[in-house]
Amino acid sequence: MSPQRRRRASQRRASQRRAVDAGHSVGVLSRNPPAAGAAGNIRGAEYFRADVTTGEGIAAALAGADGN
Repeated sequence: MSPQRRRRASQRRASQRRAVDAGHSVGVLSRNPPAAGAAGNIRGAEYFRADVTTGEGIAAALAGADGN
């Protein structure tokens, strides 16, 4: 992974962590979600396996989301 991609991933995780810490429900779409307990897994966030380029998994990830 390039340094730029690593930096962006780190920034996304920091944003997700702040949202979880603030009490928000956080859902994360990922082609390869981290395993529970893995370094990239943010405790309290819900991970969904999905691919925005193909649409696979997106409907399941958004089921029940209310946008609030």
